[in-house]
Amino acid sequence: MSTIRLQGPDNFGGFSHAGESYAPDEDGVIEVPAHVPTEVLRAHGLKAAAVKPTPKPLAKAAKGGETEPETDAEPKKSEEAKPAQKGAKAAKGGEQ
Repeated sequence: MSTIRLQGPDNFGGFSHAGESYAPDEDGVIEVPAHVPTEVLRAHGLKAAAVKPTPKPLAKAAKGGETEPETDAEPKKSEEAKPAQKGAKAAKGGEQ
């Protein structure tokens, strides 16, 4: 069901239509089903509201990065244990 956003007049407390009650948010904006007749909406002093902005994702989350900070219990990939490397002499032909 699609809805429309409308701005109520000052001190607007909401209205009822066809047995349904509609209450505004703290800014006086009310969302009603699109099938409510415009005559009813105008009779209550409702006018078109500004478009609700959509929140933008965080830059790191948008790039596929981590969205939550890591805890100390989980090691980072760069901090994982690496196998012990043999000394330079071992690389030349064997261990001593």
